[in-house]
Amino acid sequence: MPFTAHPIVRAAVVLVTIALSFVAVAPAGAEVTTSTTPTAPVDDDGPIAGAGGVAVFQPEGVAETGAEPVAGAVALSVVPQADDADVWVATEAGEVVTFGEAIDHGDIFGVSHRPIVSMAATPTGQGYWLAASDGGVFAFGDAGFFGSMGAVELNQPIVAMNGTPSGQGYWMVAADGGLFTFGDAAFLGSASGLVSADDPVVGIAPTITGAGYWIVTSLGQVHAFGDAAAITLPPEFAIEGLIVGVAARSTGNGYVVAVDDTAGLDEFEQFLATLSPERIAIWDRLAWCESTGRWDINTGNGFHGGLQFHPRSWRAVGGEGFAHEASRAEQIYRAEILLDLQGWGAWPACTRKLGLR
Repeated sequence: MPFTAHPIVRAAVVLVTIALSFVAVAPAGAEVTTSTTPTAPVDDDGPIAGAGGVAVFQPEGVAETGAEPVAGAVALSVVPQADDADVWVATEAGEVVTFGEAIDHGDIFGVSHRPIVSMAATPTGQGYWLAASDGGVFAFGDAGFFGSMGAVELNQPIVAMNGTPSGQGYWMVAADGGLFTFGDAAFLGSASGLVSADDPVVGIAPTITGAGYWIVTSLGQVHAFGDAAAITLPPEFAIEGLIVGVAARSTGNGYVVAVDDTAGLDEFEQFLATLSPERIAIWDRLAWCESTGRWDINTGNGFHGGLQFHPRSWRAVGGEGFAHEASRAEQIYRAEILLDLQGWGAWPACTRKLGLR
């Protein structure tokens, strides 16, 4: 069974603060429950206003909500020594969008690169790094470059990164929990072997000392290393939706997670939401084999998109234009149709390699 990241396809980003003294988890538009102790939950003033944007949760309720959703958001970073609502949000295409008082230091939107999967701020708040799925690292502002995994063949794609408190290094983590260190980042353990195929790692957040970190999965499992305190979400705080990013709180007493909001999805994204994580993982694994997960790829070899559709096959299943011009969700939707028509033999080499036939 493959490991796969679960990016936000279109959704607004909802930030949820998890401190050592309480937890608060909810998707946009849902009832919010907070607790001063894990066993004594109390309701706040009601639902989140609107259908998305940025919301920071604290014991006293919602602190601030951003007005605009971010299309294609895949990562976030809290501005160091600032309010938890001052954040950068990065998209798969490499665009950086700011909320609150966060400053734009640049991005790689419009530049050819593998999909962006994560970002991390420097300790000064005057720069940040972007990380791509192949382990490539892009530095902006006062962020330094200390190495990358871009030239290394990975077992699973990189899904997250975060910087050290000194700003002189960073950690990168893969979907299967493998951890890679650069600069002065210390290796304190990894989640490799601790996560399941349908609940991949999505983020890493260091403690304020840099002598520990949390590694978080899409369904909310938290693995603590070094001096990171273990924080267990009790059953009454079940997460509705997938966690897609994590960042340490500027106060040092917890972390902020981003939960995807599936409201307002188009017909293809709605279809994707009906598939099991295991089924989506198969398509992501196949795309990694066919195109290293590049859903917008067009190399000129006559096949297009993450699943390498031939134009005739793409049109036969109702596609318009070329597959690489369509979203990941539409490509998977049409791949399901092609699978019904031709079986796994429509992707002969990779499905044989992956043991699908």
